[in-house]
Amino acid sequence: MIRKRAPEEFINSADKDFVKPTSIPDKKKARGKPYTFYLDHCISEKIDKITLIPRTHRISRSDVIRAGIQLLEKIPQTQLDTLLANTDTK
Repeated sequence: MIRKRAPEEFINSADKDFVKPTSIPDKKKARGKPYTFYLDHCISEKIDKITLIPRTHRISRSDVIRAGIQLLEKIPQTQLDTLLANTDTK
């Protein structure tokens, strides 16, 4: 025999140990702090072209800068000094 339960009985039968979350956790990935620096038009266009190179995933201008920094950290100090000395600064 099937017995119909009253709504109050159903609600009261809920797990008493359940704690309702007070807030929804932020699912957004933590973002970096924005910085302002100036580039000439030519360098900006080069960064944009590099963002289009990968065909399997999307990259941002910030990703290009991060990749460039990783490469600069790997070259010898003397080579880095030479590269920085020859950088066009207008």
